[in-house]
Amino acid sequence: MIISHEIGLDSFSSFFFSILGLEIKILGEQLIIENIVFYRCFFGTVLIFSIIIFNKRGSKLFYTKNISVQFSRALCGTIAMYFGYSALSLIPLAQASTISFTKIFFVSLLAPLFLKEIIRKKVFISSLVGFIGIFLIINPAEFNNLYGSSLSIISAFFVAGGIICSSILMKTNKTITIIFYHSLFSTFICLFIFNTKLSFINFSEFLSLTLITATALIGQFFNTLSYKSGEANITVIAGYTRILFSFSLGYLILNESLNENFFYGAFFILFSAFLVAKYYKKSN
Repeated sequence: MIISHEIGLDSFSSFFFSILGLEIKILGEQLIIENIVFYRCFFGTVLIFSIIIFNKRGSKLFYTKNISVQFSRALCGTIAMYFGYSALSLIPLAQASTISFTKIFFVSLLAPLFLKEIIRKKVFISSLVGFIGIFLIINPAEFNNLYGSSLSIISAFFVAGGIICSSILMKTNKTITIIFYHSLFSTFICLFIFNTKLSFINFSEFLSLTLITATALIGQFFNTLSYKSGEANITVIAGYTRILFSFSLGYLILNESLNENFFYGAFFILFSAFLVAKYYKKSN
């Protein structure tokens, strides 16, 4: 019952993140990536702030002991969003979703440095198997494919950095507090980095960006619940549904197609991600 509950949570998360990718891919044809990232963070801040204000615990949820870690998570998240959203304009939705699973390998490599965790050889070897899959998916002969895939890998690395920060923050902070500071600090980071590129949006774009923000927050909510509820390897398996959702949306709505190398590469990445999650849990 617990396992089915967990699979359900992460499947919901995967569905909303797939929808998010589709929304960004479509809106990316109208707005520059810098605007999408900024308004997604700004609207998220306003929404979470409103939820906290009307919560019975109120101002207590603003309290955090880890401002520097909160900022580090926001910085990783902002960079991950920028590169991840940029990749979606160059490669198919399912391909970007598949490459995003490399975050699991990066977490296993970063955890010993920042969390002082001991990682077994099986985890390291399993991670290397996953990178074989990346090389199969990337076609160097096609510049857009190579460049877009590279952006996805960079995004996955910074997502891993955010996960490391979240692991530290979850020990002393409420989930909504972490999400709030992520959105707040990301908004200021965007203002600092993208200030010369940002512009006002019209009402139609406002509605689209509001939808993107809501989709992202719902996906993040279900994802956090799934990781708090138990088995890491079960969560990873359930997360594979994101590729199925992304492939279906890309094929049916965007008319995207994938070559056979993608499916071979996806197998290596997903199989190794399962092994990493399995062995990583056993080693901690």
